[in-house]
Amino acid sequence: MCMKKLLALLLLTPFVQSGDDMSCDIKLVYGETSNTTVLIKMKQELKKCEENDIFELTIEGKTIFDTQRQLVGWSTSYCKFEESIIIKSNKLACRFRSTEYRKSRSIWGDDI
Repeated sequence: MCMKKLLALLLLTPFVQSGDDMSCDIKLVYGETSNTTVLIKMKQELKKCEENDIFELTIEGKTIFDTQRQLVGWSTSYCKFEESIIIKSNKLACRFRSTEYRKSRSIWGDDI
């Protein structure tokens, strides 16, 4: 009886997904529409992402300097810091933290 259960488990294993390898791909294209429209699209696209997904964000239509600066900004908001964060050319890849935007804090405190 135990062998039958083990055999059934081995046959079903390839169909079971842990969810850790799920991907959330977003492509933002500037130049075709206004910046506001692009940001609205980003907010809508983020709804399909779930915590711990592999977050891949591609930006097109900006200079490489502007693109990488923007990718760094998105990474501080939506990526887990304890995981790898890769920014190469016009693409960001990281482990997705949450659909909630991370709040920024001043290093000088609230006095300033």
